[in-house]
Amino acid sequence: MNMAGYERGGRELSSFGTELSPTQLFFLARLGRLLRLREEYEALLRPEDWESKLLPRAIYSTYCDCLQLGVGREARELLARKGARTG
Repeated sequence: MNMAGYERGGRELSSFGTELSPTQLFFLARLGRLLRLREEYEALLRPEDWESKLLPRAIYSTYCDCLQLGVGREARELLARKGARTG
């Protein structure tokens, strides 16, 4: 799988090695992107905005997908790098 198509995802995912399937890499890249979006928008959105409620749910859902695909350890590493918070 070519990881270069993911916005900054290549650097984040390259530490996980090449033994992951394209599906596993896709969901890890999605999780990384959602975490970056949370960082970008947390200063712009108020807690009562509907958008601020969607990102934590999407992050949790994608994390659950990663667990189901057997890349829970890698997903936890991404969460740790990005300062995991529950929403």
